[in-house]
Amino acid sequence: MTAVEQSAEVGAPEFRQAMGHFAAGVTVVTSIGDDDEPVGTTASAVTSLSLDPPLVLVCLTTRA
Repeated sequence: MTAVEQSAEVGAPEFRQAMGHFAAGVTVVTSIGDDDEPVGTTASAVTSLSLDPPLVLVCLTTRA
């Protein structure tokens, strides 16, 4: 099983603690592209959006 195939559930307390330790700065956001290859970008506008379900808001610009 690859790292991409692995899944771990994160509860609200763990998510709140993790986001509480997040300092403002540059964040690397990654995903899997249409060709099943990893893709990523950097973002400086990142914040928690919801505890249930745990969601993170990342703001990107189309001019980058």
